[in-house]
Amino acid sequence: MKKTNDELDSIFDEKSLHRTLKKAKYRAILRTVFISALVVSFAIGLFVKGNNYFIASKGDKITDRIITENQVMMSPNTYTNTDTISIGVLKGTIKSEVFKVIEDKVIPWGAEDITYDLLGNLNASFSTSSTIVNDTTVYHIPNGQREMLFYVPKYKYK
Repeated sequence: MKKTNDELDSIFDEKSLHRTLKKAKYRAILRTVFISALVVSFAIGLFVKGNNYFIASKGDKITDRIITENQVMMSPNTYTNTDTISIGVLKGTIKSEVFKVIEDKVIPWGAEDITYDLLGNLNASFSTSSTIVNDTTVYHIPNGQREMLFYVPKYKYK
């Protein structure tokens, strides 16, 4: 079974060779795109999992520290309830509510938002609502109680 010259010429025909090269190039491009998509999706998944782990662990440490500090620094019968820890890209936000217990009644006292990053940098904002009636009277809006003002004993007030 020898092949004739015509059969050999048809195998190495320019059109067929060009078509075969195009097909091989198309397959190589598809293979490259597929492998690149797999690698990128794996890298993104790994980054998201690592970010969630490290930001959540840093948030837990900061939350424990803040609750401990609030127990020492806040006024009596004031408690902090950490509601949510939101995780972002290389940063997180802790939202907590501060409330006071007076005669077995829970009174909202304010809200605290703490933004932190992976390095442990904190940015805290504490919001309360109060209104000033005059120089000597300030009312806390959620519960209607007067807020304590500090006076210098030697100074004469109106």
